[in-house]
Amino acid sequence: MSGWRRAVIIQIGPRWSEGAKNRNLGFLTSVNICWQLAGQGSGAGSGTEDWTIDPANFTCLAIETATDLPSIALLRGDVLAVREARGMQAPSRAVFQWVQELLAETGTSLSELDCIAFGAGPGSFTGVRVAVALAQGLGYATGLPLCPVSTLAALAAGAMRDSVADAAACCLDARLGEVYFGAYRRDPEQGVVALADDILLKPEDVSLPDTGAFLAVGAGWGTYPEITARLESRILGYATDCLPSAADVARLARPRFRHGSLVSSAAARPNYLRERVASRRDAD
Repeated sequence: MSGWRRAVIIQIGPRWSEGAKNRNLGFLTSVNICWQLAGQGSGAGSGTEDWTIDPANFTCLAIETATDLPSIALLRGDVLAVREARGMQAPSRAVFQWVQELLAETGTSLSELDCIAFGAGPGSFTGVRVAVALAQGLGYATGLPLCPVSTLAALAAGAMRDSVADAAACCLDARLGEVYFGAYRRDPEQGVVALADDILLKPEDVSLPDTGAFLAVGAGWGTYPEITARLESRILGYATDCLPSAADVARLARPRFRHGSLVSSAAARPNYLRERVASRRDAD
């Protein structure tokens, strides 16, 4: 059915009270994004899509907004285009605009994508919601599968790409006296492989798997120096200023796509780790 247009309305972020905004607990009020597509086929998410690809021509749009370095990336084969902005406080509108601009600049249409990858968290509640909601909206509009990638996995992959380390211990400040923690090892096929599930911990409960030395990655190591002091003998180096990037989400999506680690738009979920707080905020 050529020429028909499909509009998808995405609710990005909760409706925060004025008091909450004043306390910097939230800054998105009600951001509605309308994505219009022409000629993208017959229904989205019908479950009948062909998700096989030629790996050499794998084309993926990736979104990572869980930290204060929101970014998007377009990976086509081995060619990567990235948009990012450090310190952005309200990424939803900008990220949507980046998607439009990056597709236009690279001459890529949504129909050419093999999948949409997103950083699923953990991280900023609002930031994680932005990535998931935008990926879901694009997935519903196109029928494309989604590839969720752990934000900590992307962080580990980026840090180890510039290091000789074979394992990374990722630690991000989760506020409220807790950290998001994940341990990963380098893998020639998957990029990185988790040594355990990502977890929310008190700093005093952080421990390293018994698999050798680790690169300490993420700002949590600096925020809670007591972790470093206790585990210093197992640390071979530090990358505490490293932040996750959509570029690494895209790179990790390629082997995951090949192995079928995909979800439909309806099944996409954020990985908040702190579910009780997340549920309360989503209800606001």
